[in-house]
Amino acid sequence: MEIIMLFPFVAFAIFIGMFLGSGPGKRNWLAGCALIVMVVLTLLFSFVMMLEG
Repeated sequence: MEIIMLFPFVAFAIFIGMFLGSGPGKRNWLAGCALIVMVVLTLLFSFVMMLEG
């Protein structure tokens, strides 16, 4: 289960990479999608921790 602990960090790295690597026109859309992914993975992480706890 150690791998699941990395998901929020990976999603945050993807969010930063998309935000910095995208053009001006795509920035808001990509940042929004990446932020949604980060939130979903963080909630999934919390849910798994709750089940294991």
